[in-house]
Amino acid sequence: MTSPVQDWKESTATCLQTGIFKSYTAGLYTDVEIQVEKKTFKSHKVILSAFSDYFHAMFSSGMKESQNNVVCIKDISSIIFENVLSFAYSGEDCVTIENAEDLLRASVLLQIRCLQSRCESFLLEQTTAENCIGIWRLAQSLNCEKLKETSWEFILKEFEVISQLDEFLGLDKEELISIICNDNLTVTNEENVCDAVFRWLERDESRLSYLADVFEELRLQLVSLQYLLEKVDFNPAVRNSETCTKLVKHALDYHLYPERREMYNVPLRNGNKVEVIVLIGKTPQGREQKLIEVYCYSPSDCRWFTMPPLPSNIGRYFSCCVYGDYIYVSGGTERPIACLKLHIGRRDWIHCRSMNFGRLRHAMVAERSSVYVVGGFDPITDVTYHSIEKYDIAQETWKEIGELTSAVDALSAAAYKGKIYVFGGWLKDCDHAACVQCFDTATNECTIIDCLPDPAKFSRCVQSLDGCVYIMYPTGEVVRYKIGTMEAEKFAKISGFKRYNFGLTMFHDKLFAFGGESDDPTVEEGTELCRNLFELDLTSRTSKMYSDLMPNPFESYGSVRVVMNRDFLIAYKKELGPKQ
Repeated sequence: MTSPVQDWKESTATCLQTGIFKSYTAGLYTDVEIQVEKKTFKSHKVILSAFSDYFHAMFSSGMKESQNNVVCIKDISSIIFENVLSFAYSGEDCVTIENAEDLLRASVLLQIRCLQSRCESFLLEQTTAENCIGIWRLAQSLNCEKLKETSWEFILKEFEVISQLDEFLGLDKEELISIICNDNLTVTNEENVCDAVFRWLERDESRLSYLADVFEELRLQLVSLQYLLEKVDFNPAVRNSETCTKLVKHALDYHLYPERREMYNVPLRNGNKVEVIVLIGKTPQGREQKLIEVYCYSPSDCRWFTMPPLPSNIGRYFSCCVYGDYIYVSGGTERPIACLKLHIGRRDWIHCRSMNFGRLRHAMVAERSSVYVVGGFDPITDVTYHSIEKYDIAQETWKEIGELTSAVDALSAAAYKGKIYVFGGWLKDCDHAACVQCFDTATNECTIIDCLPDPAKFSRCVQSLDGCVYIMYPTGEVVRYKIGTMEAEKFAKISGFKRYNFGLTMFHDKLFAFGGESDDPTVEEGTELCRNLFELDLTSRTSKMYSDLMPNPFESYGSVRVVMNRDFLIAYKKELGPKQ
């Protein structure tokens, strides 16, 4: 219900507009002539100036048009300008399907914001799969931000329908790339994007020269292995392109070597898939007790999620790794021979066959269809292990296959191209090791190949696809080890970091260090576990800390990076945001 004042204002405005329109139609009191094509329109400067910023600038600047009272306008038809004047004087809606685009062009040229807004709204109401590309192009050419943004969102949302139409095949290369590279593109699967690109390329033979540029924007790791082999790899044009062949091989490696997927930076669409860091460790539960928890963290959203906890208490100092869709956990103080796995799509833990030797403070890596446990400590015999065991994933069997040159526990390890690299550790005589040991999974032989700048005990390490391993010490020192050249470099130092039993994961050119147990003697007893998250940018080598970010104080014995369905994630009950 409107107020009396509002009613009065509306009545006055209507009365004023009615009188102005009568003066216009009768040709009374006009003081300017507008010439459009071969037609002359008699009008009023005050009305045009109030309605159009274009005319306001013209009549207030002393231009010759304001002196001789004759204005010549080009690039607008007389019919469209008549519609513009009708809208200005009467306020009646003159926008139709037939004239909407031309009226929009005129409103932009004459800087009539209210008419432009009406035209944009009208076109959005009429937007369909058949005309959305044309409307988007029109909005771009006229810099109509609202129309451009909304029509663009329509294209991304209805891509699977639009890509079947001739309008899609008429896109130029830059337009196509801008669509397929967008994270907000809505598709049932990535195969539909590839199919659309192949149809676009086949429309005109000359487009094959764009193949490499377009192909680089496809997210081939997200398509199925069968599609890659049958539809992509065997395409003659793809095989004839060196760039495309490399991209296909990169995607095939992603599918054929599940143990390496954690190292890939796969850009996901904003759909049902989400990339998270899974942390497995212990949180306080009552006096002198700790509960094994599994958390997920999304760095993109700064959100925490929960996962099913381990079905049994395996204690502390266990180890974990990821292979494809499975996370493996082994050892621990309470069940040293235990081995379990979690399918990230089913949310259930499964007990695997037990290891031959109980161990803790060991390393665990996946390489070429197998999981390896390396070194460690036997709490029963008080022995530091040389032993390396291999778990055959297909056969579900454990076998001791070799020994380290130097027995160590509290070590870190990485697997790369059939070899396992072991960094530092704790020697059986309680000294700290600085050696780098290399175990060849093909020959089952181990050698010491190098030394780190400093001894490393209770370190964590992560690796990248190019063979760089980042080793983080409990002191916050980060060493980069290049496997190819066997070069060790003191890479960065994280200020304020002094802890062990922390989680470490690489996520899109950043290192994330989670929780841990403080190594600061001044920390009050019972508060040793930390809730902080440290982030190290590998490009700038700068770090920052987010305080109290984690759901609970947490010591981590494993952290891995996986891609999961959002449906399987349960948000942690208390949402937390980073505080720097």
